[in-house]
Amino acid sequence: MYKLLIVDDDRVQRKLLIRFINNLNLNYKSIKEAENGKIALSLISEQKFDAIISDIKMPILNGIELLKEVRENHSKEIPIILVSTYSDFEYAKQGIQFNAFDYIVKPLEKTAINNILVKLQNHLEIKNTQNIEKNNIEKYLDASIEKIYTKEDESHLYNLIFYKKDSLDIFINELINKLTLFYNTNYFNIGLTLENIQKKIVNSVTENYKFIETLDIFNFSSIKELNSINKISQEFKNNLIKISDIIDYLHLNQKNSIVLKMCEYTMKNINKHIKIEDLAFELNYSSDHLLKTFKTKTGTTYSQYSKKLKMAKAKFLLESGLYKNYEICQLIGYKDYNHFSKVFKDYYGNSPTKYRNLNN
Repeated sequence: MYKLLIVDDDRVQRKLLIRFINNLNLNYKSIKEAENGKIALSLISEQKFDAIISDIKMPILNGIELLKEVRENHSKEIPIILVSTYSDFEYAKQGIQFNAFDYIVKPLEKTAINNILVKLQNHLEIKNTQNIEKNNIEKYLDASIEKIYTKEDESHLYNLIFYKKDSLDIFINELINKLTLFYNTNYFNIGLTLENIQKKIVNSVTENYKFIETLDIFNFSSIKELNSINKISQEFKNNLIKISDIIDYLHLNQKNSIVLKMCEYTMKNINKHIKIEDLAFELNYSSDHLLKTFKTKTGTTYSQYSKKLKMAKAKFLLESGLYKNYEICQLIGYKDYNHFSKVFKDYYGNSPTKYRNLNN
């Protein structure tokens, strides 16, 4: 039984759609309603839905804006079906870049709704089957891997990634030798186990540093699909080095507690115009002491570091295609768009608009 959320400011249209769905011989038995995107987001934050059907033209938060918010902050995978009239169907096409599942064109027709909801149900059933199979395999592998990859190994690998990436080779070779013996050279199981280890590391890093999660930079190719130990070993090593490079780039491997706190504060407040006086007040040190310590320990100024983070965030948001330029300017704490545009161009060689056009 699948749980749907219907979003439409027109109560008559909501009830009509719900009646259509209830009369179908399909597995949609739990249906919630919301009269605009803002209320829908509140419901999505409180409970899990299998799919969302949303009108496009609504007050407060329209369907496209709702789709953007869900993709950015809630789920990249939940199917979202947009409802539109022919007159605003061009507008609805914006949903393609935000991965809308499908469209229903008004006026509502039973046949069209039935076809789309059958398609949706098939999609959900396939997804559920895949998830069950994946969970069963992962449970088996997790239970097995504990005999080889202990908590001590996990802690040691985490330490290598943060502070001693040059020593990763030895650890990786030893781990893969153990896995090869344990799984009798079953490449799929070896690769899937390494992917699970990798996922735990990424989850740990992003849980501690939410800023990294918002950049969505840990997109790795599948290891379990590779067909040789050398390829598996190299891919796993490359992925761990990528994680380590990001940590190094953001100075999160700093052993100086003051510098680390400055970095963490900057990431948490990336949407603000951060003044060194704010940091000094927050950390209870003088501004001069903070600036001098940061430069000594990192080799870069705090101003350069803050700019680096803001530009990295701006670059990601431009590539995502989810926000207008002026919105990105505000999201990274710049009050003046012209100033932001100049800084971005100095940093990446192109204006935000040109960079967006080249990468979308």
